[in-house]
Amino acid sequence: MRIPAEYLCCTKLFRVLGAQETTLPYHFAEVLRCLHRISCDEHSKPSILGPNEKKDILVPAVRNLFLKMRSEDQIGLTMTELYLPNREFILHLSKTLIVSDNNKLEKRANYFKDESLFAGLEKLNLQLEFSACILKLLPNEMKPKFLSEMLKEKLLKSLECPPGDKIQMLSQFVKTPKFIEGLLRLVFDEKIKQTSKFGMDTKACLLDEQEQNRISKQIGNTQFKHVSGLETALFFEGQQLEESTEKKKAFVKSVKIGDTKSWIMYCIDNGCHLQDWLNNIQLAFVKLLEKITNRGLHINQVYVHILLHSITDPDLISDKLDNEEIVQLHYANVSEDIYPDPGTYVPPSLHYLLDNSFSNLKVNDYVAVLLYEEEENNTGQFIDANYMYAKVIKCIDNSQNNCDIPEFEQVYSLDVGETEPNEVPAFKIFKFQRRRSSEISRYQKREKVSIPRTARKWLRQAECDRDAAGALFPNARVIPAFNWICYQCHQSAEKALKALWFNEDANNAFNSHNLSSIAIGLPQTLSNLAEDMVRIVGHHTRMRYPDQMSGDEIPSTIYSQDDAEKCLRIASAIIFFVSQKIRKTGLSKNDEHML
Repeated sequence: MRIPAEYLCCTKLFRVLGAQETTLPYHFAEVLRCLHRISCDEHSKPSILGPNEKKDILVPAVRNLFLKMRSEDQIGLTMTELYLPNREFILHLSKTLIVSDNNKLEKRANYFKDESLFAGLEKLNLQLEFSACILKLLPNEMKPKFLSEMLKEKLLKSLECPPGDKIQMLSQFVKTPKFIEGLLRLVFDEKIKQTSKFGMDTKACLLDEQEQNRISKQIGNTQFKHVSGLETALFFEGQQLEESTEKKKAFVKSVKIGDTKSWIMYCIDNGCHLQDWLNNIQLAFVKLLEKITNRGLHINQVYVHILLHSITDPDLISDKLDNEEIVQLHYANVSEDIYPDPGTYVPPSLHYLLDNSFSNLKVNDYVAVLLYEEEENNTGQFIDANYMYAKVIKCIDNSQNNCDIPEFEQVYSLDVGETEPNEVPAFKIFKFQRRRSSEISRYQKREKVSIPRTARKWLRQAECDRDAAGALFPNARVIPAFNWICYQCHQSAEKALKALWFNEDANNAFNSHNLSSIAIGLPQTLSNLAEDMVRIVGHHTRMRYPDQMSGDEIPSTIYSQDDAEKCLRIASAIIFFVSQKIRKTGLSKNDEHML
């Protein structure tokens, strides 16, 4: 309180006696302690505060305490106790209260009682002046618990499926230099905004090369998995809370391989349009980026949708962020250490880095698995060997069978981009012995990997599928089985399109059953034929599973002879077009028998 005018002449005396020129946080903490004391009954049990006590003492004291905490570098609480109201407006020690900083979590948990929860800024009519984060400025001995930090959401159930085209597209997209640069710009921009807000020197908020590398490598280690039946539950002190289970469209889980912590994002794909699917997973994707950047995105979370919805054209990210006035960043070009997803093919220009010296492989290392040896074709030219990217999961312990296994006979469990890991002997595994970064930089842009031998195998199977469809025609009306003719034609078209990708660039032959997606990047004639077949058959599961039908229809009754004949013509046209392209590629001597 201010000194009355008649006592201003005694100011120096008051200072000598210990009076402060301005109020400090502990003054208001002392008011709350005194209010707690007078609210206690004869058994020292605090009671509910009256309306005037709340209006005239509690709310002003809490408001001024928070104001002082926010404006001063040092909190200045020279006492070890602070009393704050619970939701019943009974004062308790602040360290015994829980701050509900997430209403959805509180409702989902349905576990905590009002007596244990801090009253909340809304009840104190302070919500427009402060956020719950103000309580995190309190010293540790007075700091309340926060609900979001007490509850842990864990994965309960998920059924892993083979990766679909959207999952593969997302996994490849986040590892592109354009996406990584966009994310780093958002983190850097946030640092500048935060330092400017508190009047700090913006030179102190540089995003150095080490931090750029850390974020980029975290992205490189992140896995995306296609699942169904995704359910989570809340856990408190290690125990699952009843009725807290919830179905999710996406969920992020941390994993530790060796000493390396990384993240897995589980996603459900119910066959919806790409943009709808991205909207469904966006919240989980934001959480993933928050974890990867060590909470480096808060203000700029709103711009994550710009990154995510540029999945089909990463080159647009830079211009979109410029339009939002996100600051430029001197990007350290850290993407050279991020390899493509396991299961993609190593370009020939990186073969010079491969080393097969059989030294022990480290967990989480990227390696190359030999698929085909170098071969000589019928014109005397050599065809490059083929390798596939993989990631080391663990060394399989065979010590019980043989205590002295040579290193080249050791077996490793590798992630090769499939649902289950593969066991591969060491003599087929090649390490990447990286040379000077300047020597590698010229291979920064992903190169095309052509595997004609694999292309011809896929084309042969496409022809067999097409012939099997034709063989079904005589009995299709009796069964009825026109859906199976359509399905075999769809299979034939899919394999023919992938055959051409293996011939042109094997890394684009991703694991998708969507003909339209597979045909993107191929000649327009094939894209048109693929679209024609999709218009006839619909989603690829519709030809087989009754639950994809409406009403009482089943796949066997919904497809007609006309549909089957059209599909057979389209499949034959696709095979003819692809075969003309592939047969121009030189044959190896070992492949001559395949034609």
